[in-house]
Amino acid sequence: MDTQESDIEVEVTDLSTGANIRHPLDDNSTAADQRDVSSQLSRTAPPTRRIRAVLVTSVVLLAVALVTLVDPALRSSLSTALLPPPAPSPALAADANLVFLESGAPWGTFSLDGLETLPLVPPGIQLSSVWIKLAPGRHTLQVSQPPFPALKCTISLPAARSDTCPLVSPHALQGSYFGNQSSPPANSRIIDLGARFYRLAPDTAAALIDAVRVHLSLPVVPTSLAPGDHYLRDDGSVAVARTPLQITLQMELVSPDDSIASDSARCQSLCDTLTNFQTNSDTGGLWSLEAILTGSWRITTADGQVIAHQAPLWPSAPPYDTLLQDSRNLRLSVVTNWDGAWHITGQSGFGLDPPSLRPVAIQMSSMLLNASPQVETSVMNMYDGRGLNAGQGLALSLTLRDPAAATPLYLYYHFGILLAANDAAHRAFPGIPVASAHELALARAIMGIPG
Repeated sequence: MDTQESDIEVEVTDLSTGANIRHPLDDNSTAADQRDVSSQLSRTAPPTRRIRAVLVTSVVLLAVALVTLVDPALRSSLSTALLPPPAPSPALAADANLVFLESGAPWGTFSLDGLETLPLVPPGIQLSSVWIKLAPGRHTLQVSQPPFPALKCTISLPAARSDTCPLVSPHALQGSYFGNQSSPPANSRIIDLGARFYRLAPDTAAALIDAVRVHLSLPVVPTSLAPGDHYLRDDGSVAVARTPLQITLQMELVSPDDSIASDSARCQSLCDTLTNFQTNSDTGGLWSLEAILTGSWRITTADGQVIAHQAPLWPSAPPYDTLLQDSRNLRLSVVTNWDGAWHITGQSGFGLDPPSLRPVAIQMSSMLLNASPQVETSVMNMYDGRGLNAGQGLALSLTLRDPAAATPLYLYYHFGILLAANDAAHRAFPGIPVASAHELALARAIMGIPG
C-alpha cells in the first residue's frame, strides 16, 4: 500500500489571544517566530515550574539560617555583609556611672548583683546616702532595711527604659548633701530607697508614735514665777502674779494625718528631713525625725492649785491674735534606731530649751513691728540664754534705722508674753506690758547687760 504524505497542517492557537502560533520545527518559521513561540509558551505554561523554584529557594534559605544559628562566625559574617553598620553609641559622660542611694534606713544593707552586702551608711559617715559605681550593663540592686519595705530593682549603664529603680530629681533634695558637695554630679542618678515614716506598716508606725510620746512625757522641772511677773490665763489674757507661782511648758505630739505624707511640706506630726541619717559607734545606725508638738503653759500655786491648765504660747489680744494656728507648734529632733523595736536615743529642743520657743518669739516680734509702722528697725538680734536657766526666756535687741537713736529697743519673751525691757521699747510699743524688776534682771542676764 502506498503511503501518501498527508498535507494536513496543524495550527496552534493561543487561547488567550486567538492568534496562531507556528511550530518551532516548521522549516518555514523564522528565528523571530521561534522566540515568539517560546515567549508565548512560557506565559501559558502551567505553574509547576514556579512552585518548584519557590520550594528550592525556601530549602536553600532554611539551610543557610540553620547553619547561621549553629556557627556564630558565619552569623557575624552574614550580619556584616547584609546589614548596615550600627550607628556608633554616644560616649558616656565621666560621671554617668555614679548612682546615689538616698533615704535608706541607716541600719540597712544593700547588694549589687548579689555579689556583696554593704551597710547603707558606712561607719563614721554622718550623711544619709552613699555612692555606688556601675560597670556597663544591667544590674540588680537589693536593699534590706526593716521595718521599711525591702527594695529590689534594676538599673543599667547606660540608662535604659526598662530600668525599675525609683529615681528622684536632685531638685527634690535641695538642702541635702551628696558626699562632700551640696549637689550631685551632673550626669549621676539618685535612687530613692523610700525609708520614710509614712511608708511604715500601720502597727510599726503606731509603735514609733507611742515611743516618741513616752519619751516626751518625761517630767519637766517647773520654773518659778516671782510676784509681779506676767503670765497667760487659759483664755490668752495677760495676768500678773500676786504670789510665787510654778509654771511648766507642756508639749504634746500632734497626731499624724494619714492624708499627708511625712515628707510633705504640710507634715504636722513626725516628719522626714533630708539629712536625717547618721551612724553611732554604740547604737549603730540612727534615724532622726522632726517631731511637731503643740505647746502650752500649766501654772499652779506653790501648794498645787491649778491657775491655768493650758495657757497658749502667746496672748489672744492684737496684734498676736492673727498668728496662724500652726505657729504654736514646736519642732524638735527625735533620734531613734531599730533592732526589732524602736528606741528613742536622744532629742533636741525639748522642755524649756529656748531654741524650741525661738520661732514663737520671732513671729510675735514681727507681728508687733507690722502693727507699728512708725518703728523702723534694721537689725534684730536674739539672745537665748544658753548656759543659764532655760526658764529665763529669750531677749531681743532691735536696732532702729534712725541714726540719732543710739539705744536699741529691748524686748523680752517670757512664758508667752512679749515685754518691753527698756524705756526705748516702752516708748516705741506703749501697748505691750513692761517687764517687772525680776523679769528685767533675767533679760539683762541673758543679754549680758550690767544691772
